[in-house]
Amino acid sequence: MDLKQLQYFVVSVDCGSFKRAADLLYTTQPHISKTIKALEDELGCPLLERTAKGVEATEAGRNIYRYARQVLIDSNRIINLPEELRQRRLKVAANSGDRMVDLFSHYFIANIEKELRADYVRGSVSEIVESVHSRETDVGFVYVSDRQKAYFINSVAEKGLVFVPLKSMQAMLFAGPKNPLYDAESVTEQQLRNYRFIQSPEDNYAVDMNPGYLQAEYPFYKNQQVIITNSEHLLIHMMLDTDLCNISYNLPSDVCVNEKIHAIPIEGKGAGVTFGYIIREGEPLIPEVQDFIEYVMEHI
Repeated sequence: MDLKQLQYFVVSVDCGSFKRAADLLYTTQPHISKTIKALEDELGCPLLERTAKGVEATEAGRNIYRYARQVLIDSNRIINLPEELRQRRLKVAANSGDRMVDLFSHYFIANIEKELRADYVRGSVSEIVESVHSRETDVGFVYVSDRQKAYFINSVAEKGLVFVPLKSMQAMLFAGPKNPLYDAESVTEQQLRNYRFIQSPEDNYAVDMNPGYLQAEYPFYKNQQVIITNSEHLLIHMMLDTDLCNISYNLPSDVCVNEKIHAIPIEGKGAGVTFGYIIREGEPLIPEVQDFIEYVMEHI
């Protein structure tokens, strides 16, 4: 089996025709057909069903297609890697709905003359841990529940990672103009029992805007949640247009800075989180990553 066989197979599935695949790959239809037949013989199963209209993937072909396509993607990354290594590149992962978006954009603008190449991905804590572990990103910024911090530190250590804490904070109530608590200076847990919430989904380690561990602090959550969404846009939209509120640690800064949504302290013992970053333990940071971490520490 070689990459050429996988390429011919994937393109044939995408095109639904040996002829169209041959045109795209600048070869002949018989050569495409012969190459894929050799791959089928090697694997011991038919991958394509030949019809009068063209070709369709068999059940085995559909399963193999997914892996073959990923092999081609990864091989292309390997081929292009030497060129990428010659370029300055900052690869960052972060939770959604936090201030990292602003920090990253301001940092990039300040360094735009340096021809910095950058990757910025958003995801859950578990996704960020995996991205750093698999070297898809160099640093991941996360919010971790104080209740789960010890477990989190141990679990990332098992993957050869280390969590560096930067800042501790408490949960806040976020309310839009149509919520009766909009102008309150603070709220009590008892008051919160009278309101309905829109929250983000559960996450393994209780990250930003995660209701999972908050339910332990605020038991009434279970009966009062109205919407669970991973859409930041929907969360903001519903808070602006309805009386739904949210308990979390921060929302996109432009919304709060413009005073469209108010952040209100919750009296009493609230659920705490720690903001910090994940890196691979024992590996030196490239200058771009080290510089960005220092920028975040200075402006957080």
